[in-house]
Amino acid sequence: MDTANSANKELDAVNDILASIGESPVNTLEDAVDIDVINARRILNATNRSIQSRVWSFNLINDYTLNPDVLDNNRIKWNSNFVYLESNDGTVLERRGDYVYNLTDKTYFFKESISVQACLVLTLEELPEPAYRHVVTEASYRFALRFLGDDSLTKLLDTDRKEAYMFLMEYEMEHNNYNMLSNTDVQGIKG
Repeated sequence: MDTANSANKELDAVNDILASIGESPVNTLEDAVDIDVINARRILNATNRSIQSRVWSFNLINDYTLNPDVLDNNRIKWNSNFVYLESNDGTVLERRGDYVYNLTDKTYFFKESISVQACLVLTLEELPEPAYRHVVTEASYRFALRFLGDDSLTKLLDTDRKEAYMFLMEYEMEHNNYNMLSNTDVQGIKG
């Protein structure tokens, strides 16, 4: 991960949030003391995680391999970027503390690597542009709603976030092979 790019993307996002409420941009996020900057950053990170907690084509990885750590009693560390894991063999997995827990066998210990479907929270620079725009416009809306309460501004930001969500849905439709006729509910209707 390019940390300079990551910092720039986050800085750009925070400045977009600040601009949405008429605040001046900042040059850095390091050692921030301005309460608006601190709150904008906090809301941005919470919004990013919240939005990515839904499964999207860009943050879902099929056949993700998890390896037990032999130096840690064959346990698998839970990655803080995981939203959820679904085992490819039907085993039910969940987070317990800092580790992956096998709920089916009631154990933290794994004898071999496991293959899972993983939903991950990506960094801002890893997001496709429509997802990035959606995160930033949603965070701007939430920020203004919580800290300003200006009805005309929140209506304008609400329009922006709805438009960004629409573009994200278009992106999802274009990058996946969705077919209405493949839906089991539609198949039941057509006969």
